[in-house]
Amino acid sequence: MPDKGRIAQILAEINYSPQHVAWGPHRDEAFALATAIDGYRVKGAGCLACHLKVVNILRHAVDMPPVGGEASESLRSRRLKVCRGTDGEGRCEHLAWPGTNCSVCGCFVDIKASFRKFRCPLGKWPMA
Repeated sequence: MPDKGRIAQILAEINYSPQHVAWGPHRDEAFALATAIDGYRVKGAGCLACHLKVVNILRHAVDMPPVGGEASESLRSRRLKVCRGTDGEGRCEHLAWPGTNCSVCGCFVDIKASFRKFRCPLGKWPMA
């Protein structure tokens, strides 16, 4: 397990909210720590949901609650069904090949769907 003191220091020095993450000089180190802690690798450098996932991995490592509010597994599953359809039927026309990114916002849908406050840019997702 990486040094909790260093993780707490990074969290204190970055600016983050559910709408933005400003890493300053800590981005690469934070991403490496997230990989070391639970194997997570950022899928998209510009994906806010991916960046918040890293912040939450670091926060969890130092016993802090998540930022951005994690969605329940039920809500996440229902949102992904909107994007991917059921058994290939009813798939959203904006789900880019190979079925991981939204072509409207560019986010990785499996990660974005994990955050309660995030929205489908077309208003298709259930909120609760």
